[in-house]
Amino acid sequence: MTKTGALITALTAAAVLAVSVPAYAGWQQDANGYYYVENNTKVLNNWLRLGDSAGSYQYYYLGTDGYMSTGWKQIGGAWYHFGTNGVMDKGWVRDGNNWYYVSPDNGQMMTGWLKLDKDGSSSYYYLKEDGRMTTGWRSIGDAWYYFFDNGTAAIGRWAEVGGSWYLFGSDGKMLTGWQTLNGSTYYLDAGGRMLTGWLRDSGTGAEYYCDPSSGARATGWKQIGQHWYYFSTEGVLHKGWLNLDGNYYYLQDDGTMAAGTTLNIGGTQYSFGANGVYVSGNTGSSMQPGGTVSSVTPQSGIQSTSGPAGGTVYTGASSLNTNTASSVGPGGITGGASSAGPDSGIIYNGTGGPGTSAVTGGSGSVYGAATGLQPGRTDGPPN
Repeated sequence: MTKTGALITALTAAAVLAVSVPAYAGWQQDANGYYYVENNTKVLNNWLRLGDSAGSYQYYYLGTDGYMSTGWKQIGGAWYHFGTNGVMDKGWVRDGNNWYYVSPDNGQMMTGWLKLDKDGSSSYYYLKEDGRMTTGWRSIGDAWYYFFDNGTAAIGRWAEVGGSWYLFGSDGKMLTGWQTLNGSTYYLDAGGRMLTGWLRDSGTGAEYYCDPSSGARATGWKQIGQHWYYFSTEGVLHKGWLNLDGNYYYLQDDGTMAAGTTLNIGGTQYSFGANGVYVSGNTGSSMQPGGTVSSVTPQSGIQSTSGPAGGTVYTGASSLNTNTASSVGPGGITGGASSAGPDSGIIYNGTGGPGTSAVTGGSGSVYGAATGLQPGRTDGPPN
């Protein structure tokens, strides 16, 4: 073979090699970052799906310059987040001090209410318009909601916030007014705070007592300080005669049970034992202590002098009723109404009366640390 023929043969072999083996394939890197080459061409402005040996796929996005995207990227009107390795994230994403949630299905950042189910229970979150997970108080629509440090909404439970207790309904909305939970009734003011101690309805004059240790409204007999009081099944403080199973008691103007004393009631002397039960009085007349129409036939024309102002004038067929509205609060506090009371008309008595208007939490039977009501994780949502 001539020297010229050998040179032609060598050049032909080199050309074949150049065609059959591309110069570039897969991920490449230069000073500006990573890019992807396919069929000897740099991929530009497009999604890239790459599989692994386990049969799962990972998604990347190559920008208009062909370089791999990291961090937040708006594509087609939606926001996506890519890790430092370029892989599109799914689920919870932490960026600085904020948490976001991107759809596990398509990777798009979500906003608004988010419901996540795990182990048979559901948790609710709220993502702001910019995608940030909400914590703390949030006004949504016409209601207030509270979100713990881990982003979960308080749903159908108590939450202690800033030393005060709040109750949230099954829809997560903050509740106000009288609310019953697990057989106990509580009062939440217009701002949602649970109130304790003595309360008075400024519209009806009815007085109530909510236990400072649990917040539960008292019913039946209740010892407060050194005195006994009686509250109806609706929690209203009872005043006047009380007939319980044939035993008669007398609750004075301030609601305290008469015990170990003799009182002049309606012009008649009545004596009461140490346990408060009526023991003697004008038993020979038709005027008997009691509290029902069927068991009481008051003496005609006797006017109550022991009841509040404007006492009832009894007639032969009327019931014994000394329970008209009184301006005297429990413990003898007169004019204790506070302008700080909520719009619903419940107001607290002034200082010096029994109980307290301070909001307290503690280890009551209804709620407290032992029942798991403290906020959960503080390191962000679960991955």
